[in-house]
Amino acid sequence: MWFKIDFHSSKPIYEQIKEKIKLLILSGKLKEGEFVPSIRYLAEDLGVN
Repeated sequence: MWFKIDFHSSKPIYEQIKEKIKLLILSGKLKEGEFVPSIRYLAEDLGVN
């Protein structure tokens, strides 16, 4: 799992995903040229539509 989503948060899921990916990039955990999962895979992994 790439990260977790807080389903009880008032923040929309898409915003949470955007912020988590941004943090992965800024922290250096997601590097230039590194594999990023497809939308379908990410949605299945996070349990969202």
